[in-house]
Amino acid sequence: YCRTLKAPFVRDARLDCLKHCRGAEQNRVVWCPTAEQLQRPEFLECGSEDDSKYTEALRHFQWHWRRGEPVIVREIKPKVSWKPEVMERAMIEKRTKGFVGGRTSDGPDDGLVAVINCGEGGSTEDELFPIKQFFKQFKDKYTEAPLGQLLKLKDWPSEDDFHSKLPRHYYDFVSLLPFQEYTNNLDGPLNMCTKLVPEIYLPPDLGPKSYIAHGVKKRQPPNDSITRMHDDMSDAVNVLLYSTKTDGEGKEDLDVGAEWQIWRRPDKRPLMDWLWANSKTIGYHDDHMDHPVHDHANYLTWEDQAKMAEDTGVHGWTFVQHEGEGVFIPAGCVHQVRNTTCCLKVAMDFVSPEGILSCLTRTAEQRTLPTNHAHKEDKLQAKLMLLQSAEWACQAIKDEKLGKSRHAEEQEKAASKTANTAASKAAKAKKARKI
Repeated sequence: YCRTLKAPFVRDARLDCLKHCRGAEQNRVVWCPTAEQLQRPEFLECGSEDDSKYTEALRHFQWHWRRGEPVIVREIKPKVSWKPEVMERAMIEKRTKGFVGGRTSDGPDDGLVAVINCGEGGSTEDELFPIKQFFKQFKDKYTEAPLGQLLKLKDWPSEDDFHSKLPRHYYDFVSLLPFQEYTNNLDGPLNMCTKLVPEIYLPPDLGPKSYIAHGVKKRQPPNDSITRMHDDMSDAVNVLLYSTKTDGEGKEDLDVGAEWQIWRRPDKRPLMDWLWANSKTIGYHDDHMDHPVHDHANYLTWEDQAKMAEDTGVHGWTFVQHEGEGVFIPAGCVHQVRNTTCCLKVAMDFVSPEGILSCLTRTAEQRTLPTNHAHKEDKLQAKLMLLQSAEWACQAIKDEKLGKSRHAEEQEKAASKTANTAASKAAKAKKARKI
C-alpha cells in the first residue's frame, strides 16, 4: 500500500496518483512530484501539519525506493545560475595553474579540457579541447551537428575541485537535492556513506559530478551523445540544471532534454543474456566485450528495445528528463541516457539502506571481471559501510536508551524533590497553626 500526497495509490485506484506520475502502463509508472510538494520548512514543530505532510511524502518515496523504482522530482529551482557562460567563466578564472581537464600539464595553463568525443562512435579516449570552443559549440548546437563534434565533458570537476573552484554552485546543488535524509553527503542519517569517518577511512568520491555534453535530437548511430548501458555502484540522483530548448530553426522545443531508459533489478540477468547473444547486431556496441553491462559497451535503440521485449518480455521505464528535473536511480538498475539537446547535468551518489544489498551484489560481480578491467576495483567499500552503519545504529539506540534512562531518573528526582518540598511546606503550615 502506498499513498500519494492526496489519495491512496493502489493497483485498482491510481487515477489521482497518475496526476503525479509519468507513464500509463501499470508496471512502468514513475512517481514525479514537484520539489515544492517535498519541501520541508527549516523549523518544524513535531506533529504539526507541515511535518505530517513531509513525513507522508518521505514515506511515499520510501515505498517506491524499496521496490527499486526510479523517481523524478520536477520543478527543482537552483538559487544560482548554471548557464554555460557562468560555468565557462568559472572554469577559466578558477582553474588551477597546470590543471588540464583532470590531468597535470608540464606547460603553462593553456585553456584546454579533456573531453570524450561521442561523434566517433562514443570513443572513451580523452582528447584535449579548448574550453571556449567547447562552450561555444554547447550554446550553438540544437538539433543537428556535424559528425565528429559531439563532445562530452564528464566528471569535471572532481568532488574536491567542485568544492574549491565552484563553492557557491557546490552548496547550491547540495541544498537543492530532495530527501536530504538520503542525499546529504555530510550528515544524511539514511546515507550510509556518511558513516565512514574521514579521519579513519578513505570515503569514496561520490560527487557531486558534472556531466556537460552536446546533444542532437536526430539519432545518427554510431555517432551520438549517449551514456551507454551500465549500473552504478550505488544509488544516485541526477539533476538536469540547464539545457538548450531551441531547435535549428530557432523555434522552442519543449520535448528536448535527456532520454532515459531504466530497467528493473530482476531484469538484469535476462537483459545480460540477451546482450550476450545479440550485441553484434544492435545499433551501438563495441567489438570486444568482457561484460555486457560493466563494460559500458552497449546502447539499445528503439528497435533494439522492441526486439529485446519481444524475445524476453523485458520492458524498462522510458521518459524524458527536462530542465529542472532530478532523476533518482536505484542501485542495481541498468540504465542508459541519450541527450536530445545540449545538457548540463550534475549527479550525486549515495548509499541507502534499501539499496545496500544491490551494492554488495555489484561488488561481488566486479570480482569476476578480468584483472585489468576498468571497473574491477571496489571503490565503494560497501561492506565497510554496512559494518560502520550497523555500529552507528547500535550506538544511537544505546544513546537513546541511556538518554531515556537519564530522563526517567531526572524525572524521578524532580518528582521526589517536589514531594519533599510539599511535605516540608505542609509540616511548616501545621507547626504554624499550633503556634
